[in-house]
Amino acid sequence: MSGPRIPRPSRRFLTGGLLASAAVFPSAVSLAATTAKKKIATDPAREARRQKLAAVTSWAYQLRLLNFPEIAASRTDLVVIDHALSDGLSFINQFDPKQIEALKTWPDGRRRLVLSYLSIGEAERYRFYWKPEWFEPTTKPAWLGEMNPRWYGNYPVEYWHAEWQNLFIEGPDSYLARIQAQGFDGIYLDRADVFQETGKRHTHPARAMAEFIGKLAATARATDPNFLVVMQNAEELIAQPIVRDSIDAIAKEDLYFGINHSERANTPEAVQYSERDLLKAKAAGKRIFVVEYLTDAAKIDDADKRAREKGFLPHFAPRLLGSLVTDPMSLTPTYTGPLVPQEGSSTRLGQP
Repeated sequence: MSGPRIPRPSRRFLTGGLLASAAVFPSAVSLAATTAKKKIATDPAREARRQKLAAVTSWAYQLRLLNFPEIAASRTDLVVIDHALSDGLSFINQFDPKQIEALKTWPDGRRRLVLSYLSIGEAERYRFYWKPEWFEPTTKPAWLGEMNPRWYGNYPVEYWHAEWQNLFIEGPDSYLARIQAQGFDGIYLDRADVFQETGKRHTHPARAMAEFIGKLAATARATDPNFLVVMQNAEELIAQPIVRDSIDAIAKEDLYFGINHSERANTPEAVQYSERDLLKAKAAGKRIFVVEYLTDAAKIDDADKRAREKGFLPHFAPRLLGSLVTDPMSLTPTYTGPLVPQEGSSTRLGQP
């Protein structure tokens, strides 16, 4: 999610039907685990990435109002941030490698992983690649859709087009090259789930998204074999072999609560279908992260317990991702301390 974005509920639970989601039977899970072990044994870099994520016991997710000293002083093993400063709906500049490097060390000297947010299913007008002529219907790219009415400044794309993909992977000034030059440990892919909205514009939308993710991973690891790839949502894509080979983890928003952008509990059916894909990914050696947007203490406790029982690592944050949360109880209405960094914070991404 980026800027003022609110996570989108999976269409399979809002359209009255279910998208294809492979059921995970014990035999399938066992086979996935066996296959994963064989691949790890023959791929030292894959095992190194797995060990990095296995060591993570806490994580944080913040895209707006970044306060670099606050993040550096936090006790988190992994943090997801944006790679650049945007003010309103305009790109300002990307962060200096020294700023990213400073986030990689705990106060006691331990190592922290720092991932860059990267939306691959929507174009964002506050990015370096955005061109003024894209606002005009007669001069915008063929792959650029209409603005998402729910997320101002975000435009769904036909992600299989080479021109769109090349913005991310082609040349030293590509989005991915910039992120790697800044020193990030990996990327956190958002809007892979846009494949669910493709309709009849592509014969195999899931496969096309999987191939794009595969290109991103291969391009990054040609430079750095230890570069991490985490996919947010779109857990159905774990059925795609390319995705299983490319990603190191899945982060799931609103797994237990808030699929309709409230704090209401999700239906057992919705939870079950997502958990099945996530458990299949876990059996294949992928780390599973969960982010819930909750303020009710009892619901926070419930989501925390349920996630950990499945072997998932939860995090709790405000929906606009405008503050660093290391204590989920700071989100509850009874908390009296500051919920956002103080004046002077270094970043305003998207709309304030």
